[in-house]
Amino acid sequence: MWLTLAISAYFFLALASFLDKYILGGALPSSKIYTFYTGILSLLAILIIIFGSFLSLNYFPLLQRFFPEGLGFLFIPELHLILLSLSTGIIFLLALLVYFKGVHGFEVSRIAPAVGGITPIFILILIYLFTITSLGTDFQKRILTPREYSALAFLILGSIILTLHREKLTTLKGLRIAIIASFLFSLEFVLTKIIYTRLPFWTGFIWIRAGEFLGAISLLFFSDVRNRIFRHGKGFGKKIAPSFILTKTSGALGRVLQSAAIYLSPLAFLPIINALNGIQYVFLIILATVFFFKFPKILKEEISKKVLVQKTLAVWLIVAGLFFLI
Repeated sequence: MWLTLAISAYFFLALASFLDKYILGGALPSSKIYTFYTGILSLLAILIIIFGSFLSLNYFPLLQRFFPEGLGFLFIPELHLILLSLSTGIIFLLALLVYFKGVHGFEVSRIAPAVGGITPIFILILIYLFTITSLGTDFQKRILTPREYSALAFLILGSIILTLHREKLTTLKGLRIAIIASFLFSLEFVLTKIIYTRLPFWTGFIWIRAGEFLGAISLLFFSDVRNRIFRHGKGFGKKIAPSFILTKTSGALGRVLQSAAIYLSPLAFLPIINALNGIQYVFLIILATVFFFKFPKILKEEISKKVLVQKTLAVWLIVAGLFFLI
């Protein structure tokens, strides 16, 4: 079940990532502004969840399967769980800020796979650190089999091959951004799993999103963010508003599905869930290739025989990794 949810999640995240590059590359140059609106919209996600739960209680019985507890998830957890959830949301928003800067300056089908290739390694390290502490006492029930480790290796290798670039300077700059973003994403990934072992799914999801909202508010401490939003009154133009809404809707759906996969899987499978990002990049490459001739300057993608061979090899490695999981 978690595998199906993860694959579905990365389809929607691929669409969101593609549109991120369109907006950041052409119409919204400030990654801080874009991150701000992303975090602010997490409040909308909370309201939608609450509204959906209300509807499930009163009008649409079909929705009750998604909200079996009704509005029971709207309770206030213990203080340490609130702080942990809020911190996790803030860490995720910080990871997005770093990632968006990378997307703004490099190929989307290279910087994104770089993050996807490095993050599972950080997750493995963090899992080991958490399982030898009191935080991980509930997790030592499942370990990966040799077949599953093989799947992880193929998925990571496929993603790494996608990041290879002939311009070493560009690669080093992109790699530095990717490492920072990867660590932050991996920390958020593992902390999310810890939260879900202690709170019901929707409760944990809402409190983490609340952390994202607080992180977005903190960006107002930057004068350039305040000036652009309040003084000049233009966070983003009307032309990109539909793209922004579509991006955030697709990304939000992807996050919900990804969170559900994290919630249902054992801790040992977190690196695999993250490494399945490679499937997202397969979708991303398809989108980038299809729209290359329409947005060549915005996407900054390379379409050549050498690049196509490289990316085809990477795709086959990712497919092989998926085969080992089935």
